[in-house]
Amino acid sequence: MSATLALNAVSAAIYTALNVSGLTALAPGGAVDDIAQIRAYPCVLFDVSEALQLGGFGTYPGAVGRLPEIALRVYVYSKHEGQKENQAVMAKVQELLAWPPTVSGHSACAIFWDDAIAVGDELIAGVKVKELTANARLYVEAA
Repeated sequence: MSATLALNAVSAAIYTALNVSGLTALAPGGAVDDIAQIRAYPCVLFDVSEALQLGGFGTYPGAVGRLPEIALRVYVYSKHEGQKENQAVMAKVQELLAWPPTVSGHSACAIFWDDAIAVGDELIAGVKVKELTANARLYVEAA
């Protein structure tokens, strides 16, 4: 099973896991996967992409022997000066995704958060915002 085939299902699962009251109370803009969908700040933008295939790994008998690794990048944008607001939103994102979300047609095996980078000032549609970015790896396989 190619990681590419899992991308839409993973994106939908992350969207569902993040757009809950616990996050939208901190980030009224919610979580989106397309920058054109940003309507309010603070908000979360996320991107999933195929990273690599881990051959020889699988978690159940009869598995195809490949475990797709999906790269997840999360961006938090805020109009607040400094990173305090972004850090609170990112902490909630990581709390909500501490365990892999339920991915339709797949068994989510693990999620690992690698780093967070305070990017600083960015312009989104002419709006000056502060950006905080975090990277994670999500492992899924066909159920």
